[in-house]
Amino acid sequence: MGQATLEAFGEGVDQLREEALCAVEKLNARSPSNKVEDEAEAEAGMKKYRINQNSDIETVKKFFAELSKIYPEYAIYSINPYDYANPVDIIIQQYNVEYFTKKLSTYYKYLIMANWKVETSVREIFDICETKEVALWEEMDDKISEIGDDDSSLVKVHNVHLTYYPKINGLKQVYWNQATSITVTAYQQKIKKYAELMYNDCMKHLILISDDKIQTYLEEQLQAALLSSMAAIMDQLYLSFSFVRYDNDCACDNAEIERMQRKIEQEENRLANEQIKRNMEAKKRFENGDLDENSDYYKKFIKPYEVHFSSPFVKGVIGPYKTTMHIKIQLLKNHNILEFKQVEHHIRNTTTYNGGIEVGAGVNAGSYEIGPRAYLKFTATKGSDGQFAMDDVDIIGGGNVTFKSMFTEAQAGMEASAIRGTKTYANFSVSAEKLVNSDFRKSMGFWFPKLKKELWNGVYPVY
Repeated sequence: MGQATLEAFGEGVDQLREEALCAVEKLNARSPSNKVEDEAEAEAGMKKYRINQNSDIETVKKFFAELSKIYPEYAIYSINPYDYANPVDIIIQQYNVEYFTKKLSTYYKYLIMANWKVETSVREIFDICETKEVALWEEMDDKISEIGDDDSSLVKVHNVHLTYYPKINGLKQVYWNQATSITVTAYQQKIKKYAELMYNDCMKHLILISDDKIQTYLEEQLQAALLSSMAAIMDQLYLSFSFVRYDNDCACDNAEIERMQRKIEQEENRLANEQIKRNMEAKKRFENGDLDENSDYYKKFIKPYEVHFSSPFVKGVIGPYKTTMHIKIQLLKNHNILEFKQVEHHIRNTTTYNGGIEVGAGVNAGSYEIGPRAYLKFTATKGSDGQFAMDDVDIIGGGNVTFKSMFTEAQAGMEASAIRGTKTYANFSVSAEKLVNSDFRKSMGFWFPKLKKELWNGVYPVY
């Protein structure tokens, strides 16, 4: 409805502007030629200096007769009132012409200045708005140019539009408010009431002029002045209300954007579900005492409060998360090792034990070094009630054989667990590390190249 009203108002302004133009053209058509104007002004100007209080009637009549060639209303002054039976009527008409001319000129000049101020202010608002609007468009284009060409680029571009289009429209709204406030206030307080006063004040003198030609000519002047003044303010009113065009449609493919958003949401949901699973697994590891010691959480909140201790046979860590004690004793020279480990989990309030014995001896067979070993181990967990649960006690037995040469290394073995069952395993790798002498190792310092390559590593259950 507002847009329809504005369009109708615009058509009315066009019609008013056309009427004002026709009135001015009609008035100009009655004006004398430039030659006549120059001659009349020259003649009247010469006689003007000879007119004074003592001038004779004939001189006055000739002066105004010449002036009336370009200003017809002055012809009334060339009449001698006393040549007529009712001189008062002529004097009154001269008075009305004089005051009509003064009031018309005064009001018209005021309306011209008032409209000029309105036009200047509105033009300044338009220029400022355009400058700031262009800056926002350029800023938006820069943001869009930074977006890469991927599956989500269309959605990202649309999101930039959703950010900047409200800014652009908000900017336009601010300056629209300013422009319309100026034009409406000027029309209501400075133009409308003075245009009405101009018409009323001039018409009360105009209707008392008995000469029809002079009356018609002066009425045409009044109409042209009023129509021109009203057309000027109405034109500014229309411009102030219509210069803003809101950009609500960015012309993006909404169907494609919705499809991409659904795809992105599905991917986000999938990643969120995976994160939930990882969090659950991390929580489970945390509760089981399997917190990753390389994680940022562990390094920031746990590691600073750990205390490490070490002796020839015992090593351990005392900390807020868990306390560990590790005992390892070599019984015989031929790899007879007794090992025991206790881990107290403060989160679960449980204690895990594991230990065992390993027996083995290394022998040389040609270019190979053979290391057969046999071991017996156990693991157990004591709950927060101080009791061992049978399901958490595991006895492990097994053995393996290791073959080593200059460039190869292989291992094969079998392991039997009370909980996990029986399995066999084997691996094979090649290495050139033995070719590196001690001097080269020292020269490399902390960095040393990895010269070992694992070619095969397998674990196979036994049913």
